[in-house]
Amino acid sequence: MENIVGFNNNLLVKWKLLKNDGKPFSVNMYSCKLYVLSGRGRTEVKGFSVTGLDSNIVSWEMNIPQMRFLGSCSLSMSIYRRGRQVATVERRDAFRVISGNVRHCDCVQTLELSDFVNILHPEEIPGTVNVIFPTFEIDETDMHLHMKGSTEQYNSNFEIGDDGHLRYIND
Repeated sequence: MENIVGFNNNLLVKWKLLKNDGKPFSVNMYSCKLYVLSGRGRTEVKGFSVTGLDSNIVSWEMNIPQMRFLGSCSLSMSIYRRGRQVATVERRDAFRVISGNVRHCDCVQTLELSDFVNILHPEEIPGTVNVIFPTFEIDETDMHLHMKGSTEQYNSNFEIGDDGHLRYIND
């Protein structure tokens, strides 16, 4: 591991996010939760900022002495859209905290990371997407709702639960 931080130093983390094609991944339409994972557990990072021309760099400063931990630390970022988690980016063993000063001063060290984020939204799928739903009929003798379909496979993808909700089964 080459990213070593002295215990008396602070650490400025700059995490650049890219799409799989290498273009910037803007977090403007998303919300993020950041975590530092160490031998003391998982700590959420508060007070991060989004910077960069394309809003694709998530930055924050860590106070290493407040962590009270020596050893390897990992980073994790959960990315949400409309309240639903759509991706996670992780960097295992991102840095290691040692007891001595790497630089013989009380200063801020910088850790620059770059990772790819892969999220495919339905609105980004080219062409037309056809969604097939079953049709229903009511059996008037026992007043039950029955699914109609042209094939057994068609009917086997749907079920009506005990609560009356229609569920799609994706096998």
